[in-house]
Amino acid sequence: VKAVELSPHTDYQLKATVQMSLLQQAIGAVSGLHRYKIGGKRIQVSLVTGGSSKPLTTLSSEMICILQDAPASCLPLFKLAEIYEKKYSRKLAIGDLYRLPDVISVREQGGSRLVCLLPNSQIRHSPLGSSQSQEGSSSASGSPVVFEELEYHEPVCRQHYAHQDFSEADFDPDSYKIPFVVTSLSSLASAVHSLLESHGGTLPLLSFVDCYAEKFSPLQFGSETLEGGVPLEHLITCVPSVTLVTAQNGFKVIKWTHNKPPAQNSESWIQRCRSPVGNPQLIQFSREIIDLLKNQPSCIMPVSKFIPSYHHHFAKQCRVSDYGFSKLLELLEAVPHVLQILGMGTKRLLTLTHRAQVKRFTQDLLKLLKFQASKQVAIKDFTQAYHWCFSRDWRVTDYGVCDLMDLLTEIPDTTVTIAQQETDAVISVPKRDRTVEEMERTKQFGKEVVDLLRHQPRCRMSFSKFIPTYHHHLGRQCKLSYYGFTKLLELFEAIPDIVTVLECSEDKVLILTEVERIKALAAQLVKLLRTQNHFSLPVSQLLTEYSKTFGYGLRLQDYDATSLPALLAKLCHVVKVVDGSEGREVQLINRKSLRLLTSQLLALLMSQDDGQVTRGMKVEELSRLYLSVHGTQLNPCEYGFLSLSELLKSLPYLMELYQEGSGDSDASGPEDEWVRLARLYQFARNVRALLHTYHYNQIFLTEFQGAYNKFTGCSLEPRSYGYFSADELLGAIPQVVWIKGHGHKRIIVLKNDMKAKTSSSVPSSPQPGESPRDSPVSSATSAVASPGVDAAAESELLCLTSPLDLLCGPVPSCLPSPQLHPDPIGPQQVDLINFEKTQLQTECESEEAAADDPSDPPEHPGATPPPDLRNSLSLSSPGRRASRSRIKLAANFSFTVGL
Repeated sequence: VKAVELSPHTDYQLKATVQMSLLQQAIGAVSGLHRYKIGGKRIQVSLVTGGSSKPLTTLSSEMICILQDAPASCLPLFKLAEIYEKKYSRKLAIGDLYRLPDVISVREQGGSRLVCLLPNSQIRHSPLGSSQSQEGSSSASGSPVVFEELEYHEPVCRQHYAHQDFSEADFDPDSYKIPFVVTSLSSLASAVHSLLESHGGTLPLLSFVDCYAEKFSPLQFGSETLEGGVPLEHLITCVPSVTLVTAQNGFKVIKWTHNKPPAQNSESWIQRCRSPVGNPQLIQFSREIIDLLKNQPSCIMPVSKFIPSYHHHFAKQCRVSDYGFSKLLELLEAVPHVLQILGMGTKRLLTLTHRAQVKRFTQDLLKLLKFQASKQVAIKDFTQAYHWCFSRDWRVTDYGVCDLMDLLTEIPDTTVTIAQQETDAVISVPKRDRTVEEMERTKQFGKEVVDLLRHQPRCRMSFSKFIPTYHHHLGRQCKLSYYGFTKLLELFEAIPDIVTVLECSEDKVLILTEVERIKALAAQLVKLLRTQNHFSLPVSQLLTEYSKTFGYGLRLQDYDATSLPALLAKLCHVVKVVDGSEGREVQLINRKSLRLLTSQLLALLMSQDDGQVTRGMKVEELSRLYLSVHGTQLNPCEYGFLSLSELLKSLPYLMELYQEGSGDSDASGPEDEWVRLARLYQFARNVRALLHTYHYNQIFLTEFQGAYNKFTGCSLEPRSYGYFSADELLGAIPQVVWIKGHGHKRIIVLKNDMKAKTSSSVPSSPQPGESPRDSPVSSATSAVASPGVDAAAESELLCLTSPLDLLCGPVPSCLPSPQLHPDPIGPQQVDLINFEKTQLQTECESEEAAADDPSDPPEHPGATPPPDLRNSLSLSSPGRRASRSRIKLAANFSFTVGL
């Protein structure tokens, strides 16, 4: 305690102002001493922060500035403190208000304190509040019940009230019984507007039932305990352009929001739906009120039962002093955007405001629609669909109205749409066609969510903390429009295979799906075991080491496992349990490299016919094809994946995995998984087929684009793949080709893994209109008979019988350029200095061998090597031929042609 100041409060009492050093200490003192009993009386302690040293003249002018714009120049004390803090950026000292008796008056009104500006200090005053004042109060309140005080108003309508002998002095507020009615909001709204026009703009609530029955027909009454009844006072606050105020004598009066009938295109309800700016404690308290009342019958609760119901529901006490108030009613009035107080006296009822009910119904309706397979529901089937979704019966009174259409008309068209069909209306979620770019960004967002949640304990995070955590983790804002959505929840619902949104009390929780949690746990175990000796760890020490490494325990129920061996069985693609020196040990599995398997899978998918490339093949068919081609079963666990589908999903830039039911209309089964080449690698397939027609599967980069256009019959547009040039596009498929050389001599070379021939469906003949020289196929045709040579080229070679020297004449169009290849010397010829003598000896031996075997024909350039020799040579190089020289040199070059 820093200082204590005593001052007279009443004739026989003193008031003490205690100054504390810390605000938290002051709050603790209020919590512990408020209503503390001393002798036969209880003391009252309130919190006063800041502003106590302000001159009274400054505070007086500030109060006049605020209250002169208020309705009837009066404001509730909590509303005055809120406006003061918002306008002047400091707390209002409540005790200083009592030091301004010539400017303002503070009095008890309806269980709360009301601050009014005295007439001699008012700058502008109106009997029922000016239009500007009403607008200001309406926008600031955020509640359908505007807390303002009128000058004296008749408690009943003397013309229509049934009890003509009504006496205000004899009226007991506790005897007032709130009427429950059954009527649609649309019919009630027109009736209320008509009654206000006929009653001069104001109508006492106490006599509303009699006035309504006199002009229209009697209202259909329900009951608080019967089906279908809604409090009349609540329904009146749901009417647009109408508000409920309290006169100085304590009776409630119905009046226009702006003291005049609304215009035809007015949106008064939207103007009255602003939430007040409160402290975090009041925001949390308002959420608790919604959670408490929505579990009550018809969302109605007597004020007298609030404290025990709060204690029973939340298992904690509701301490009014913790929120800065001394009375429960003041605390309840501090959240007018969610809570409405009905009735008078001690029999008041609590219910949710119409705005809070509409918001709650909108959330439930969206959940119901997303629960349906077709994302829509007919109104006639709404009751049954509601029961299936929420496991409780549908009661429209739980949302504060008597008709379902009254709620549906309050929901914007951008949230849900109502389409009228032949026999019934259908409620559906509006569909927005997202672009391909937005869908790709959503897939990338899914990967970011996985990376983000993997760093959280148990792979889960509070929904409210996602945006700041995303910004901190990735260094950029999460813009929903970038992905084609307007709500964050809808964005998460677009990636159901990655994240799940759980409803936990008032907040939501994001958690990875079980498949993604298994993947995250597998990565953690790999990281953990790699730090151990021999990459193994005793099973008995696994949970302890896990907690030490990652800072939180491993919960088996998060992975739907009842024991540790059952959990390790789900991780058989990463770890294995073996018998070790210390008992059972967890050991890492030596995973194979994906590089070779990727090339093999690409080659299999590229070997499909042209008509099957865009559709692909079934995942099971790909596994069978791998077995038939490579002779071994494809086991995904050897590569660290649970299934072949998960393995293929890890290669998103090479191939796409999709469901047949969502891909093509002629799908044989909705659950079949298909795989196909990505669009970029469909282009790579054409490049591979083109290079198969060239020498050593190579082509100059400068000639590629023209050759590709002729080979495929369509022009190459690198920009359609997202690249600016052909060399950038080719650089994006490193698994298929690579570029060597510099400048204009750069050459495109096919990777060795891709040199296996594709099926006969790949184009192998020039397009119509091409000349044989321009065709990439003809330029690769060999002079020697081969499967790829055409009849025209072969006949041209056979007809070359001219006596002219062929070396001096033009080169035939079908004859490819010569290729020179060195033949290595034999192992017996090791002396490279005295090689001339060795040459003579070899020549003599060759002549003797020829004389001994005259049936062996002499070699000539056109001779074809034996099949076994040709096959053995072709394994190393397709263009290498047997030597035609009988003299073996250190480096012997032969004239050959490419096959």
